Amino acid sequence: QVQAAGSDFLTYNGGGVNFWGRDDGSRDIQYDKLGGNWDGAVGVSPGQAPTDYKWSLSGGHKHTLDNNVTIGGFANFFYERDSSFYDDGIDDKLWVDNIGDPMTPLLVQKHASDDFKTQLFDVTQGSEEVKWGTLATLGAETEHHALNLVYMFTRAAEDTATLAEDTRGKAYYFPDYDPYDPHDPGNQAQDKAPYLRAQTLQYTERTTQTLQLSGRHTLLMPEGVGNDDVRFLDPEIDWTVALSSADMLQPDKRQFGSMWWGPLFQAGFPPYTVDHNNPPVYHAFKPEANSTVGNFQRIWKEISEDSKQFLVNLKFPFQQWSDDKGYLKFGAFHDTVDREYKQDSFANFGEDPNYQANWEDYWSDVFPTEDHPITAGNIDVDYDGEQTLSAWYGMMDLPLNSTLHVIGGTRFEKTELSIINHPEADAKWIPISTGVISDLRAGDADVAFSQTDWLPSIGFEYKPWETLTLRGTYSQTVARQTFKELSPIQQVEYLGGDVFVGNPELTMSALKNYDLRADYVPYDGGLVSFSYFLKDIKDPIEYEQRVSNSIYTTPVNYPDGRLNGFEFEVRQDIGHFREAAEGLILGA
Repeated sequence: QVQAAGSDFLTYNGGGVNFWGRDDGSRDIQYDKLGGNWDGAVGVSPGQAPTDYKWSLSGGHKHTLDNNVTIGGFANFFYERDSSFYDDGIDDKLWVDNIGDPMTPLLVQKHASDDFKTQLFDVTQGSEEVKWGTLATLGAETEHHALNLVYMFTRAAEDTATLAEDTRGKAYYFPDYDPYDPHDPGNQAQDKAPYLRAQTLQYTERTTQTLQLSGRHTLLMPEGVGNDDVRFLDPEIDWTVALSSADMLQPDKRQFGSMWWGPLFQAGFPPYTVDHNNPPVYHAFKPEANSTVGNFQRIWKEISEDSKQFLVNLKFPFQQWSDDKGYLKFGAFHDTVDREYKQDSFANFGEDPNYQANWEDYWSDVFPTEDHPITAGNIDVDYDGEQTLSAWYGMMDLPLNSTLHVIGGTRFEKTELSIINHPEADAKWIPISTGVISDLRAGDADVAFSQTDWLPSIGFEYKPWETLTLRGTYSQTVARQTFKELSPIQQVEYLGGDVFVGNPELTMSALKNYDLRADYVPYDGGLVSFSYFLKDIKDPIEYEQRVSNSIYTTPVNYPDGRLNGFEFEVRQDIGHFREAAEGLILGA
């Protein structure tokens, strides 16, 4: 599959992904240039779109030995290059300033009635990606036993260039605004919704690995175990041991922000001339009005996770008084995940530069040739996280007769989740209790969460006729917080986008699930299905926007939540009515 696009693709000088999706070292931290000017692009530039293609190769074989042992193996390798581009993205932030007012642009970094910024961004983005991986499995089985070894590796590298521009804020307050019209009042209120341009260059590598050993065994039971009502069949055991890892490397993410003021004109009679003391000029657009970070940041981020997992299931099949088969089943599960998060930020700290140019001339094109020293910051937060899940369960599938099955059981789960933060000297965070940006000290936002749950489940399957099946279930489940949702680190996908801040006080959600379903199958190839579901949720995790020194999004626990709905499905094999249409299936 090969696709090609035009030459208006958004990228940057030095951007792109190589064949294997591994950084060649060009994005390493330039320690030898700390305090000076660093190499590398600052902003976006147009380029030729890459060619998209994908391919895969797989093969396997199995062989049965003289002792009826079957061995076999299978291997697969895949490779894909993909790209995407859009230039019509909209990312607007609006608010209701006073109760009863209509939605208007959200005002940020506001100092006075004529001194504020808006966030009505038109977004252009180009992204290219390479993905490849391999899967290999080796197994052996007999009539009653099977062993299987699986290894899987994947790598994905993605390079994304994002351009976000806010010119509609100025046009909102000054309709038909012309930045070069001397009569336009918008040119006399330069800091009232000025033009903004935010550029983000983000390269990311992700790698996963899994090594898994599993087994399945049937234990032969002497005949005659049981009584006239229940006769036990051969028990079955299956188990899995797995070691997994996941790594994310985001080297040299670059964010450049610029704010543009149109020119002021000399008073007098036409022809008007530009006031040489007030020409069109770019100023630094920073994440916050009083930020010391500067308008150009370069950020290195690395996340690594290691998982150890074990599970075992023991099944006791039986045949009851009506000769229908059911089973008893018991199992245990354990999983431990260790996460390490590291981040290092660099910027033109303490600088408040400007550049005289028209809006059409990008400041980022000349910024690398100017003198803007890059230094290390003390604003980052590293952390170590650990999550341990342990569970045991027991369940039964009991056929009361040939038309009615009852399925029920319970699961005991224990969740332990912890985060230990390692903040640098100038790190900040926003406590959920105060909403005020504060210094982050060791121990302030650490997490030590533990919870145990009994999770019962009961259901039935009723088949009054061969063509109709009715099912119903009630179960209790949980939804857990993620490390990102708990960590106090401020994260933003691209400059100008939503700022996300975690909440260390977040708790788990508890769900009660109700499901009813009816399936009518009048003949092979025909289906009419109707179902209803309801979820009652205690402490649901929802995202809401809050205001501190800036606008940010954070997860919180709401008291209650409810989700319910209906599903209706019809599927029909047309060949049932007309032989010539055999193989044609319509559904909705």
